[in-house]
Amino acid sequence: MLIAAATRFAVFAEGPHAGNPATVVRLGDWPSTGERMQALAEHAGTIAFLPAAADDPCPIRWFGPAGEIALCGHGALAAGAMLINAPSATCRLLTARGETLALSRTGDRLTIDLPARMPAPTPLPAVAAALGLDPVDTLAHPDRYAVVVAADAAAVRACRPDRAALAALGDWQVILTAPGTGSDIVSRVWSPGGSEDAATGSAHAVIGPYWARRLGRAHLSAVQASPAGGSIACTASGDRVAVGGRCVVVATGQAAIAAASVALIQPPPSTRSPS
Repeated sequence: MLIAAATRFAVFAEGPHAGNPATVVRLGDWPSTGERMQALAEHAGTIAFLPAAADDPCPIRWFGPAGEIALCGHGALAAGAMLINAPSATCRLLTARGETLALSRTGDRLTIDLPARMPAPTPLPAVAAALGLDPVDTLAHPDRYAVVVAADAAAVRACRPDRAALAALGDWQVILTAPGTGSDIVSRVWSPGGSEDAATGSAHAVIGPYWARRLGRAHLSAVQASPAGGSIACTASGDRVAVGGRCVVVATGQAAIAAASVALIQPPPSTRSPS
């Protein structure tokens, strides 16, 4: 049985019960097999796997219950929270498909630099129908992001989609967004299959550039209005988008890979990661 250190974070969160959860597991026998990583993720949700001894760039692989994830924004920030200890420092991650991701810490927030995915105006009648909305605008990106722009934040929060219709769309991430109240923008995001995401970094690499152009400013505050809620900052700059937020430590412990289990210890309520 392989025992490895594990830490669970709430990402894009202002507290331990908000944001999107991700566990970081440090493996001493890197590279490990994908089969062992997948076995653990089937029981423990989204996991970022790192070697125990970090290089620069540091190799990383992400797994979820459905399989390996090519790019996981909140899982990357969780990894950065483990690797960056100084108040103002950086690290780089090397993904399984050879991409290098740059992360930085500024004060108590972590930021990942992502390619901008500016969506283009596209008719999306099936998507709008699945959301039950009469949209202000619909857009899409070739990487299979569908964007529906609602009239206001209230419409985004009140949306009750037809999840079966969303699932029938196939391999599309669906983003519903509008100008925010208390933030520049608000959104909700549904993954392929129709499940709602808690807080989604990659989605803001799509809507960040759109809203930066529409609102006429590069720096945006964003709220993802999922049941858990996410707080995200975006900065659009040319063909790149900096997406950031806080990572709060939820629990620490050990991962027993052969037993496909994660034993984590809940920290005191006041415990936070330095991010």
